[in-house]
Amino acid sequence: MSRCKLKDVVRRMEKLIHLRYLDLSNNDELTAQVPRTICQLYNLQTLNLKWCGLKEIPREIRNLIDLRHLDLSCNRLKEIPGEIGNLIQLRYLNLHYNQLIEITTEIGNLVRLRCLDLSRNGDIKELPETICNLCDLQTLHLSHCWHLSRLPEGIERLVNLRHLDNSLCNVLYQIPQGIGKLTGLRTLRQFYGGRGWSNLGYLKELDQLSGLVELHISLHDRDDMDEARTARLMNKIHIEELKVFFVHEAKGRIQGEVLRNEVALEALAALRPPPDLKRLTIFGYQGTRFPSWISSCLNHVRRLDIRECNYISTLPCLGKLSELEKLSVWGMDELKFVGREFLGITGDIKSWSGISFPMLKKLSFRGCPQWEEWEDIMVEEEEEGSTTVEIMPSLVELEITGCGLTVLPNWLLRKASSLEILTDMSGVPVSEDY
Repeated sequence: MSRCKLKDVVRRMEKLIHLRYLDLSNNDELTAQVPRTICQLYNLQTLNLKWCGLKEIPREIRNLIDLRHLDLSCNRLKEIPGEIGNLIQLRYLNLHYNQLIEITTEIGNLVRLRCLDLSRNGDIKELPETICNLCDLQTLHLSHCWHLSRLPEGIERLVNLRHLDNSLCNVLYQIPQGIGKLTGLRTLRQFYGGRGWSNLGYLKELDQLSGLVELHISLHDRDDMDEARTARLMNKIHIEELKVFFVHEAKGRIQGEVLRNEVALEALAALRPPPDLKRLTIFGYQGTRFPSWISSCLNHVRRLDIRECNYISTLPCLGKLSELEKLSVWGMDELKFVGREFLGITGDIKSWSGISFPMLKKLSFRGCPQWEEWEDIMVEEEEEGSTTVEIMPSLVELEITGCGLTVLPNWLLRKASSLEILTDMSGVPVSEDY
């Protein structure tokens, strides 16, 4: 019945006493309030009022005691009446993209609820403790609740919770310790760890986490480094995408350059990801070199983004990452030299065998102003060797923007036989023969 002439239907609605399913979504004619005649459909089990311009839900909604599925998303609701707590058969409640300021404590009466969507309600600051009564709850959507600053202390009582989507809850710095007891949790999009935030050790037992996990880490001293160890990321074998952001607020700066480098290195070393990771982002790392796992333990990673790691002067050995398809290196202020080690070539080229970056399709460098040299491999060196050196045979696109590099290495033009796109080379000369 979406987009229908509603007034004629509403007039007869109260006679449909055996109706179980009603979809009035996308009906602008509702404009403000749910017609009270709907609240007389006592056998209704599914009610969809998405995109109806609703500003108010009548208290008579308490009459729909058999309702299982209620979709009130994409309206203009600022509050939900406490009478909604009468709908004790409700399994699904969608309040996505409204203007809610607070959630009624009566929501804790919906003990059979399995899915609750509060996403894109940017004015919600906290959730009522009664929400922890929802022991059957499996999915809680909170993404884009920009002002949400705390979760209920009794969150450990949500024993069946599997999915907690808190992406873009950017002031949710502290998650209660009880989160660590939800060992069946599979989705936790965002976590702030470090002093003044949540303890990274809360993640220790959450080995079922999967999909994307985004960690924001504030390093103060070695205590925070020890927290990183207890997180045991390596054991979370279902995680496919990991983003690690090192946050450097004035109050969180580590005093002393040597200590800062050591703490950063040991913290990142402790955050070694699981072996089947597909995508990794490292942002704002303050160490002068990367831990060894970045070269040896990312055998299945397909995309690697290294951003604003401003103390790194040379890139690690990445050429042996056999499944890597996309690599971006952006905002590296201290990067000065890219050597053969980057290609995975160590020692004498004569004795080296293998394929460097066998699957790499796109390589991007942006904002590396001090990078002036990309080490070359001369033809004569290859001729002295016993095998042919293969480098980036699958590379299709190369981007170099805002960098100090003055010339491309000859090996790139000889070896990257699949190269089709050179993007914004910022004055870097390319051989006329290429």
